[in-house]
Amino acid sequence: MADKLIIKRQEYYAHFYRGNELLIVFKERVFAASTDKTTWSDAIEYGKQLKIRDKQLDFVPNRFENEDY
Repeated sequence: MADKLIIKRQEYYAHFYRGNELLIVFKERVFAASTDKTTWSDAIEYGKQLKIRDKQLDFVPNRFENEDY
């Protein structure tokens, strides 16, 4: 019997920042927030609905100064 490849669709997002502005982009929705974590709640809740793990919904780095090279 041949092995079958099972591909599981996973949701994703990208985030972009400039100064204190933070833009969180999901496949079908975009959230405008700031680097203040208290502004992330709507985006986090939406990500949870998509089954994205909590630890992946931290939007870090959220400032250019915190970027690793």
